[in-house]
Amino acid sequence: MISLLAEKLDQAHAILAEFDLDAWMIFVRESSDGGDPALPIVYDGSFTWQSALIVTRAGERIAIVGKFDDGAVRATGVWTEVIPYVQSIREPLVDTIRRLNPRTLALDYSLDDHAADGLAHGMYLLLVEYFSGTPYGERFVSADRVVGALRGRKSPEEIRRMQAAIDTAEKIFADVGRFAAAGRTEREIAAFMLAAAKQRGVETAWGPPCPIVNTGPHSMIGHGVPSDIKIEPGHILHIDFGVKQEGFCSDLQRCWYVPVTAKPPHRPLSRRLLTPS
Repeated sequence: MISLLAEKLDQAHAILAEFDLDAWMIFVRESSDGGDPALPIVYDGSFTWQSALIVTRAGERIAIVGKFDDGAVRATGVWTEVIPYVQSIREPLVDTIRRLNPRTLALDYSLDDHAADGLAHGMYLLLVEYFSGTPYGERFVSADRVVGALRGRKSPEEIRRMQAAIDTAEKIFADVGRFAAAGRTEREIAAFMLAAAKQRGVETAWGPPCPIVNTGPHSMIGHGVPSDIKIEPGHILHIDFGVKQEGFCSDLQRCWYVPVTAKPPHRPLSRRLLTPS
């Protein structure tokens, strides 16, 4: 089975050709502490030392990484060349770029897209220093189009994972439809959903408040925190919820109308009475 990383790297080669760019480079250090948002697209791990992942339109996938990170990179099976270093990345990096001799070298900086703006300013200055005396510093261009396309064009494995996250959230919504009742509070509904997610071994798609639960006219508007407001006959019950599963998130909203014939406390609303929007 082709791995997700291989699928995305295959896409990257094609995208570089489409935009007439010769190479794209992710340049990071201490990537577990923030790092470049584009890194997880092509590498499932982190780096401590200065590290360069270079993808070319011709099909090369070159990783220049600190010694002892090279084994993990090779283990992915998707990089055509792995170059470890001990003292400084400068020499192997400059030698590699000279060998590739790209007309354009796309880097992760952008004025408009935060997801394509992962190259730290200090790391950019290091690249300027490393490539001083060569023509390559003049060939830097923004990789925002590359990153945008790579994030936006979902591969078959990405689509499978997204659908799995949607399916899990839908199952939890179905459970809520059987649990929700006039007399229950927003907080009780939220706790039920969090327990259901934990039982299925998934996280919520975003941090608190997830789920967002609103019932009736006195509930918090927008991204409010679930409260002790009770579901009452005549209320609209609204829930905003999603799960994170295999690295991908779902984000769904559902509404139910609680008929005036529903009677609290905690009398479950039938499927017929609790009608999803």
